[in-house]
Amino acid sequence: MSVHWSWAFGAESGATLSGDMGWTVPVAGGTVTGDSGVTYTYSGSPTRYSMSLSSFRHIRTPPAVFIPEGWLAMPIYCATNWYSEATNGTIFEVVATSGKRIYAYQTSPSGTAPTGTIEVFVGSTSVGTFNLQVNTWYYVAVKYKIDDANWSVDVFVDGASVVSGTSAEGSESTGTYGFGGFSYAGLAHVGQMIVYDWTGTGQEDPQFVTRCDPISDAGSSGAWSPSAGTDQFDVIDSPFSTATYTENTSASVGDYVECRSSPLTDASQLNLSGVTVRSVSAHDFSEGSGISVKASICDASACASGGAVTPSTGITSYCFSTSDTEPSGGAWTTSSTIGVKHEVV
Repeated sequence: MSVHWSWAFGAESGATLSGDMGWTVPVAGGTVTGDSGVTYTYSGSPTRYSMSLSSFRHIRTPPAVFIPEGWLAMPIYCATNWYSEATNGTIFEVVATSGKRIYAYQTSPSGTAPTGTIEVFVGSTSVGTFNLQVNTWYYVAVKYKIDDANWSVDVFVDGASVVSGTSAEGSESTGTYGFGGFSYAGLAHVGQMIVYDWTGTGQEDPQFVTRCDPISDAGSSGAWSPSAGTDQFDVIDSPFSTATYTENTSASVGDYVECRSSPLTDASQLNLSGVTVRSVSAHDFSEGSGISVKASICDASACASGGAVTPSTGITSYCFSTSDTEPSGGAWTTSSTIGVKHEVV
């Protein structure tokens, strides 16, 4: 499988995700925040947060992560009864720039029962339903295609196919992903997100995503202070805070910084011994005017560049880099050193 992008939520609020990290939270009021009380986890897991939303709230990813054909996978949890709302109560949505969507939401009356009837739509066409209970984590994986005249979707829950269908909507190539406050009089939780650019099988199987926070994990994963570079940048803690970074106001092409951890097997907060590391993503947030920056994921000796962005004045722009293997060759393991590189290009 090929991971295009992965995300594990941290302590940041929806306002921080929207204001500083490239996400959007279109509806005011209610709560959208990192939650350490309900997590999609395994024994000793470093997956310390889910993203929780109250009813009538929704959130969408940065457009930079979107691809028109692939898989969207994420675990979900409804805390009380299901909320019925097609815009702000979706358990997932693949949203084209035109506004057309592939999406699913609970269509029975809100709060009526602990069993939710989840209906899946391609555009305005209903393609099927399935049922989910409350107080249970479900791993929802969505195979989709919108860059064709006929859009298609296949939905899997905990690895099993539940709904598939198509609708003639017209080819599109850009968009975003999202989910909403699908719990009535309680909180909806999403544990993590993965986007695969592989269109074959296998992405329906549950996977965990964890997050290495450069500052809060420093005591166990080694110093994340700059280990190489030509100018002073810094790494950002979680939750993201502009108060913790060193600003470079005179950046020029070629300036960069690299920050690396100790091997992952040494990181007690990560606790990755005995697992298979399938992919690593690096996330980069930059603010400025006319200064193009690039994110890279690194191992002990090499870095693999991701896409570049040019932040506008007063706006934080987001870019990322993902690698299914160590950039210098070979598979990621729990003894791998991981690092990030921020570069002016």
